[in-house]
Amino acid sequence: MKERIVQYDLLKGIGILTVVFMHTWLFLDFRYWCQNWFMAVFFMVAGAFAAAKGSWWNVTKKRFVRIMVPYFIVATLSFAYWFLLERHFREETMACAPMWEFLNIFCPMNMTRYEPHVYNVVLWFLPCMFVASVVFDLMLRFIKNERCLLGGILAIVLVNQFVPFWAPFYLPQALSAVPFMYLGHLLQKYRPVWTAQVSRWYVPAVVLALAILIASYFAVVPCEVRYNRFDGGYLYYFFFATLVNLALYVLTLKVKSCRLLTWAGGASLAIMLMHEPIKRMVAMAFSFLVWREAASLRSVWWGAALIALATVLVCAVLITVYDRLVVRRMKR
Repeated sequence: MKERIVQYDLLKGIGILTVVFMHTWLFLDFRYWCQNWFMAVFFMVAGAFAAAKGSWWNVTKKRFVRIMVPYFIVATLSFAYWFLLERHFREETMACAPMWEFLNIFCPMNMTRYEPHVYNVVLWFLPCMFVASVVFDLMLRFIKNERCLLGGILAIVLVNQFVPFWAPFYLPQALSAVPFMYLGHLLQKYRPVWTAQVSRWYVPAVVLALAILIASYFAVVPCEVRYNRFDGGYLYYFFFATLVNLALYVLTLKVKSCRLLTWAGGASLAIMLMHEPIKRMVAMAFSFLVWREAASLRSVWWGAALIALATVLVCAVLITVYDRLVVRRMKR
């Protein structure tokens, strides 16, 4: 068994905690900045392990079970909660057609003026990740020449830039993810080289990485990028998302351990699936306890931080219970 690379858990941990906090805090500038890069982190990490061994069919079946089966289960449960309860008092989703939202579980795509999957907005990520992994795996299997592979990646970027289109299972968004998977593939393939170079110039590399993070904030804000609402014309943002991901890679390269980030990274898929409806319930609970509107709480950083922290804690409890009651019994 290959040794688990802690750095990738750290990167996913940073990504998922940013996702939860960004979805909680209503400060738009921070949200716009995060939306530019945080999903790309997961695609970059996935790309590091995209060159899977075994037949394409067997690898794809395993990916389907690992990604799409949880998607269908959580999407169905989230829809049921929204349809039976939440849509009657959540004003921004009252106009959404329940039949369309239900069918969108099984043929996910975004062609409406509303958020895709209004009952659990982050669910778009899983079909997108599955399709992107399948596409990139096919590219790695059939394009052996590195220059041709790079040419294919550049072609995908240009298609996304100039030929926007809509397709089921978030294919346009998946194509947007493939370049970041290629970045992760390169970082993993040449990991000893990157590690040696960054270690040699570690302090300047860290300073440069921090400068990139700060500069990217002022370069991107106030423009909004939403990968789940494909509009095309993302070439400018590909550049900054790539820089930010490289900066995060440098910053985590020499970190040996961080229990919070490592745990969050290992549980990132479960947290991604659960946190959105849990966050709304937690926000309503806090609103009731402090006699203050949920939107007002989420508009200040400390209120958003409390709600995000409580959301992660609830997710941690549910994950622990599931692990002890279901996973361990299945292994016996």
